[in-house]
Amino acid sequence: MAQSLEIAPANSITPRATPSFAAAADPHTTTARADGRDGSAGLSVIQQEYQQEEMDHAMALRIQREWDTAALVSTPRGRAVTFVDKLGAAQRQWTAYDPDRPDWNGHNFRLVGAPDDVVYLTQLLLDKQEEFRMSGKPTHVDIGYHYTDTRNMPDIGTNGLMTRADRTAYGVRATFHGGTFGDGVYTGHNPYSYHKFQSGGQGLLVARLKGSIGPPPDPSQQGQQQHYDSVLGRTGESDEVCVLKTSDQVLALAQFHADMATLDQDDSVGNRLLHQYHCGLQAILDECFNGGRPTPVPHIVPSQVVRHDTQVTPVVLHISTERYEAPDTVLRHDHAEILQRELEEPQEICSPEDCPICLAAMTAEKGCCAVTLKQCGHWFHRSCIDQALQTNSYKCPVCRKQVGDAARGTMPSGILQIYHCPFQDCGQDYRGMGCYRLLYQMEGGVQKTYHPNPGVPYDAANRKAYIPKVPQGDDLLKRLKYAFQHGLTFTIGTSLTTGRPNRIVWASIHHKSSTLPGPHGYPDAANFLNVNEELDALGVPPAVDL
Repeated sequence: MAQSLEIAPANSITPRATPSFAAAADPHTTTARADGRDGSAGLSVIQQEYQQEEMDHAMALRIQREWDTAALVSTPRGRAVTFVDKLGAAQRQWTAYDPDRPDWNGHNFRLVGAPDDVVYLTQLLLDKQEEFRMSGKPTHVDIGYHYTDTRNMPDIGTNGLMTRADRTAYGVRATFHGGTFGDGVYTGHNPYSYHKFQSGGQGLLVARLKGSIGPPPDPSQQGQQQHYDSVLGRTGESDEVCVLKTSDQVLALAQFHADMATLDQDDSVGNRLLHQYHCGLQAILDECFNGGRPTPVPHIVPSQVVRHDTQVTPVVLHISTERYEAPDTVLRHDHAEILQRELEEPQEICSPEDCPICLAAMTAEKGCCAVTLKQCGHWFHRSCIDQALQTNSYKCPVCRKQVGDAARGTMPSGILQIYHCPFQDCGQDYRGMGCYRLLYQMEGGVQKTYHPNPGVPYDAANRKAYIPKVPQGDDLLKRLKYAFQHGLTFTIGTSLTTGRPNRIVWASIHHKSSTLPGPHGYPDAANFLNVNEELDALGVPPAVDL
């Protein structure tokens, strides 16, 4: 797909042409002022006013883009357009030439079909998923493999993959390899399980909505109606096959040359590329079809390669689960109360050392009395520790022990799942580094006394975020875990995207919710600095103290 597909609303704000200041600076066009001076001195004022107008215009554009995005994903077609747009962005990223890894340039990877056709076929898959959801059937969508003849690609790009019955009904001619497990679209779980049909020359990565899964039909009971949506053949074997009963349960996403999958060499360039594409496409499916829930993608070793324990590496590694239970009341720091409770003023000064804050002698001269912290026994001037506690997140400046109880935010109850995704990168700047995926699952409930509208219900919400797996990302992850554990990540308020009140919204900590380019994705050179400053403002300790 050459371009991403976007929908612009009819009343959208269009960028304005940038006017020239030459006219304002031209002495022949300068307007005379009442005080007799020419207008050249006022040029900077004109520039400032114009710059302010441009800033306001840019802000309006950004807000409108957020509104357009929210409106887009509220309809099936909008969701389909968003999905295809993400596919296009992924294709541009994966096919960009990397001088450091010339054999990984992705020149064999292409999306299937024109954008409009893919949007239409994606809508069919979304409609089928909603049908399964209403029927109480499984709705998970994953990646599978299909092989075909290269000559079939124009029909597949326009009409999608078809069952034998559909091909007959629409008069589409195609080579049929048999129906061992019944009529349907035959797919494999990995590029090797379906390798007997690689002679067609064209491999496809496809999205599969399996629904209810059953065994193959019994040949001795012909005529009996099966009520499964998919059939598994050769279950548990390396060449296991999944047959999807209807055409709208499968969507062809990307095509590659069939000989990329090497059966006798596990770490070949082709196998590694396919694994990268598999993981990246599955991440997009998880975001657009699976509610952000990550799908583990095991590393499959070809059946003709000797299997070792070290070769079986899960692509998504679960790291931890953090549970936050919202309290009935929120603890807030009362500075005077903390000083009264946590400071002790001894009768005699027992410390021969200077005050570790001001480095002056520990005396009671000039009304500056000496005190100790009950938690650790360190000595300070009272005026010094008074200021230090407020600016140091109520921790001892010497040993970093917590002074009093840590304050909590107004976040509702929820769960944070943290995953390590070694094959998913946060943009080109962190290529090959992997990332952390944070999945927030916030529960619905009734607002408490410290929320804007006590007693008013609010809905559950799921949010996700991505952090590069680099040293700065490791430190940021520690601080974000602390923020979640202390109720600082979310609050109840009005959604800036939809304008609806009584919603779970981000508090004041910005998160990157995409690994792709864009305002909420990567690259962003200032991301670590900005988020750490926001955490500092909330009193979250530095990573070295966690």
